[in-house]
Amino acid sequence: MTPPQLPQELIEHILSFLLPLETIRLHTLSRGMQNLLKSHPFAKRCLARQLNPPLPVKNTNPTTMDRSWFILPHPFQELYAQLCYAETREIRWRGKGLCGRVPAAIGFCTGLRYLSLAGNNGLGGACVPRELGRLKGFEVLYLGNCGFVGGIPREVGELVRLRELSLRGNALTGVVPRELGQLKECRVLYLDCNMLRGTVPKELGMLKKLDTLYLRGNLLEEVLEEGFDEGGVVFGLLRKEGFMINRDIEE
Repeated sequence: MTPPQLPQELIEHILSFLLPLETIRLHTLSRGMQNLLKSHPFAKRCLARQLNPPLPVKNTNPTTMDRSWFILPHPFQELYAQLCYAETREIRWRGKGLCGRVPAAIGFCTGLRYLSLAGNNGLGGACVPRELGRLKGFEVLYLGNCGFVGGIPREVGELVRLRELSLRGNALTGVVPRELGQLKECRVLYLDCNMLRGTVPKELGMLKKLDTLYLRGNLLEEVLEEGFDEGGVVFGLLRKEGFMINRDIEE
């Protein structure tokens, strides 16, 4: 005799008492179970039992749920960001041993002004999420020494209020995006110790407020792009880094 099956609504209700991280182990039971546990309705019900939102405006010590955020299915990540980080202005999680990858759902944390995830090597092997470009209020972004791969997203250039940007000490490839020249408020820019190639784009010369620039430790050409503003502050900083213009070679 086949045992009666429980209604899906009842199964969802029972499983929602589990911690979100515990539900991941049940994904292998069946495709139907996996679809249930990755659905937005289940994520909403499960999180509603676990959370006491919103989190503090300044978050310096990640909770167990904060750590889970980097490895949970996307619906959980999205809802967690919307429920808990709506009022958060600063996340300072430097060297906290975080593992997983920075969620695309970071784009829902629209109140963020300061984000530091530097020194979390467990985030390595993933790309810098392009969704960061949605956070127009960003002023400080530290993502150094995390092991990120891939290119620097062009969308970072949309963070027009950004004052400090660090992507140093990763494994980033590709070129320095021209869009970084849009960061008119930027004073500090660390792109050193990656695997960036090509020439330094002349658009960086538009960063009139820049006073700290590190590009060394990449595979960049030492001759600057034709048309670089030789009278600007960025040109002087690049000179100190050992970069040249064509005239230097000719002489």
